[in-house]
Amino acid sequence: MEKRSRRATAPLWVAAAIAVVVIVYILLMNQAKNIDMPTDDASPEQVVEVYLQALDAHDCDTVQALTTAPKGETWCASVAHIDNAQVANHNVEDPAWSGRTAPDEVVNVPVTFDVGWRVFHGDISMPPGYTDWGYLLVRSSPTQPWRIFAEGNG
Repeated sequence: MEKRSRRATAPLWVAAAIAVVVIVYILLMNQAKNIDMPTDDASPEQVVEVYLQALDAHDCDTVQALTTAPKGETWCASVAHIDNAQVANHNVEDPAWSGRTAPDEVVNVPVTFDVGWRVFHGDISMPPGYTDWGYLLVRSSPTQPWRIFAEGNG
């Protein structure tokens, strides 16, 4: 009789373990803190620094607001952490190189950082660990804020 009762409770233990894993995963996906938006006159480097801070904090609203990407097309839900970020000085680029036209201004901001991905998430173009990366930012005039419109290997 004792063997039967153990077998009968085994599915309950499995269900409880699965529930704990799901709850922990949901809690880890929560936003860690709110990151303030940079001022409209922030440099491209400052915009990228805030973007990386927002990714690390899982502040998806700020991440989204700093890009021109359609809603939901950022890495915010996939990144576990960004550490040791180093943002270099921007390089001015010809807008035509990225399919833009005058009066758009385009800059490339090279960065390095250590990235970790959440379980079952990630990006094939960026394995976990140390990464050289870059962000392309655009603005339509000197009075407009810089926004990230593309990224890739820096």
